[in-house]
Amino acid sequence: QGSVERLHSEITVDSRIGQGTTVRVFLPRLERKEIRKQAEKSPLVNGKERILYIDDEKDLVLIAVERFSELGYHIIGKTDSIEAMDLFQKDPDAFDLIITDQTMPGLSGKELSKRVLEMRPQMPIILCSGYSETITRQEAMKIGIREFVLKPVSIFEMPKIVRYILDEKNKTIDDS
Repeated sequence: QGSVERLHSEITVDSRIGQGTTVRVFLPRLERKEIRKQAEKSPLVNGKERILYIDDEKDLVLIAVERFSELGYHIIGKTDSIEAMDLFQKDPDAFDLIITDQTMPGLSGKELSKRVLEMRPQMPIILCSGYSETITRQEAMKIGIREFVLKPVSIFEMPKIVRYILDEKNKTIDDS
């Protein structure tokens, strides 16, 4: 519901015993020319780094994989946080950055991040949450997460965030 409110949208629920429940989400329409304008404002943020993207919403994973691949990144998308953790454990150096949703079945983004950071303390992680009540920015930073992003985040904004975090990581390595 937090994402819907931020978008000035509406949710309706119609529930009838024995017939089921219908949930409708009404979002403001975004015209194609508005999307193009947004894209034109956004500088290209290409990369070649390796990203592990985790979200239990399959459509979000597909969109992220397509978008980051178009920008040159090597990205693996997972909808199962436990499967993603297993993949990371097999080769912790196979990724340069992790983007994870907070609210997922199995391992939450917070728990996954803690486990990852036990194995690779300097791993850049971006934690995304649609519900700011489950974890605060301060809690995320205390764990070692590099960035905390409230959903929804645009397909134009997330690559900028990723590039910033990766560039900060590289600055830290260069300064050492």
